[in-house]
Amino acid sequence: MNTLPKCLTALALLPLVSFVGTVHAACAAHDLHVAVPTLSYVGPADAPIIGKQIGSGWGGTSNNVTVLEVSSCPAQYSYAEPIDTPVPGVTYSDGTTTYPVYPTGVAGIGYVMGLRDNNATQWVAIKPPNAQTYPAPGTGTGVQTSTLGWWVRVLFVATGQLKSGAYTLPSKRLARVWGANSSKVQTSPNAYLVFDGSTINVTAKGCDLTSTQDMAVELPAVNVAQFGSVGSSPAASASFDVSLSCQSGVAVYATMTDANAPGSRGTALALGGASTASGVGVRLFRNGLSTPLAFGPDSSAIGNVNQWLVGGGTSASATTYSIPFIARYVQLASSVSPGSVEAAATITLSYQ
Repeated sequence: MNTLPKCLTALALLPLVSFVGTVHAACAAHDLHVAVPTLSYVGPADAPIIGKQIGSGWGGTSNNVTVLEVSSCPAQYSYAEPIDTPVPGVTYSDGTTTYPVYPTGVAGIGYVMGLRDNNATQWVAIKPPNAQTYPAPGTGTGVQTSTLGWWVRVLFVATGQLKSGAYTLPSKRLARVWGANSSKVQTSPNAYLVFDGSTINVTAKGCDLTSTQDMAVELPAVNVAQFGSVGSSPAASASFDVSLSCQSGVAVYATMTDANAPGSRGTALALGGASTASGVGVRLFRNGLSTPLAFGPDSSAIGNVNQWLVGGGTSASATTYSIPFIARYVQLASSVSPGSVEAAATITLSYQ
């Protein structure tokens, strides 16, 4: 009887080997963030501050040496493109570079931004449509590089009148940055310059009105015969005062506006619709002056038409004012018809 050999099965036990490693992104982008501490502005509400910095120094500065990893996406150049559109007519200069000013989303407050390549000595203003950020001034010609990084700085600039309050500036993207090849064609992903948000506290100085806000000034009755010719005024008059209490460091200016004819730049208030007299108007005189006030727009803007100085200045202490006015009739036509006379004016104060 033949015996068949048993089949032998050999089981080889192999050790389990784990492979652990890191693959570096050869073409990647990382956002560049900049934080700004709380800033403050204290000054007259209408001071000439458009285009001037809020706070001191650059509001925020940050650095990232590896914003773009470009070892496998050739980059001999890089560019930055602003996200926002500049505020028309407003720029900021640090004495070396002029920057466009962009809106923050808060009325009266804009921002400027600059980038500096880590190998450069000068800041580049980010202007539309874009600005070359590598090679930047002081770096020579563009050469292939494996990484690109920048210093970034941001500051805030007044773009209009600032009113008292605490203003929260939201986080937002300010610009996109990318690498480009020798033909200046984009080769890298986009990185973004990101503002992380801040707060600006504004204390806008001004004055409080201490006299009655709405005044009714009663002119005495006069006879038609007391008028002589166009431009003549009877001796009858009425006086009134406007009183103010002003903070220190405020120069106060004022403009009178004809409430019934806001576009008037003349020296006689037009009669209101309730008047039944004709051929006359009302003139206003201030501080005992013999020249009547000329009227201007209802605006606190610096240099407003027919604006005049009440008093004060940047070095003045807290001050109270009582501004005296006199109202008189004036003949405006060749003949005067009797009846009632009603006219109205407003006074707009500007704190400079």
